[in-house]
Amino acid sequence: MGIAVDSKALTNLGLFRLYAEEFLRRHPQIDGNQTILVKHQEPADNGLQLQILAFCKDQAWIPCEHTHAEIMEHLIATLEKFDLKVFQNPTGDDLLVLRNYLNK
Repeated sequence: MGIAVDSKALTNLGLFRLYAEEFLRRHPQIDGNQTILVKHQEPADNGLQLQILAFCKDQAWIPCEHTHAEIMEHLIATLEKFDLKVFQNPTGDDLLVLRNYLNK
């Protein structure tokens, strides 16, 4: 017997995606007359990648890069509010910290 699932129920990932789209629509440096899209790619070994498509009003390279950085910083800082995390492959330092923790 299967479990009934409401296919229209929002998930934390879906809410985050909607939040990100609305954040981009309201951002003063994003051109609201161009496409604004936030979607996820297929899950992979290193997590679920989000694709963000939006266009800056100012096409100059440095201001546009600053806008991109500001948006990414904001969205990364907001992930926790949606009970989401950024995936990072462990490094040698991470493994040393874990080893030291387990050896206490």
